[in-house]
Amino acid sequence: MYYQKSNSLRLSGYDYSQPGWYFVTLTTRNRSCLFGSMQNGEIVMSEAGRMIEITWQELVSNYGQIQSDDCQVMPNHFHGILIIKAISVKTERADIYTSPKALNTQQSISLIELMEKFKSITTNRYINGVKQKGWQRFSNKLWERSFHDHVIRNDDALRSVRKYISENVLKWELESKGIVP
Repeated sequence: MYYQKSNSLRLSGYDYSQPGWYFVTLTTRNRSCLFGSMQNGEIVMSEAGRMIEITWQELVSNYGQIQSDDCQVMPNHFHGILIIKAISVKTERADIYTSPKALNTQQSISLIELMEKFKSITTNRYINGVKQKGWQRFSNKLWERSFHDHVIRNDDALRSVRKYISENVLKWELESKGIVP
């Protein structure tokens, strides 16, 4: 039997637990618009969309070395910029700054693990919303299997990603009218 090897979206050989800036995009399964709608050029988040935004902030705040820079909930996807900071460890010799992976502590988390947690928590909360609040059902899974990431390596790239996030609402509006920006 022939099996097609799936292509990884991750940067080959890159350590996603090392300190740095990361841009992530997660898309709902089948691009279902579950988190809101566009009205007059602005996103109107549903209760589910607000849950996504709140869960992002809660999850990020649970890890001392993780910080959120910018995020945007869209009707069928989510964009976020995360910063994984070095953890300061006080030793008898001096302060040593090292990557979370090198510490191998419970607080240490990679971008990939964080996104898995985010997807799991939001899926469970969404299922509860379907059962308790009548949110729109989703088919099989809430999120696509993986997520898109981009390692932000310099200030120009950071400005570009922030611009992309801020203009995403306008781009959505233009595409919905058949205008390709």
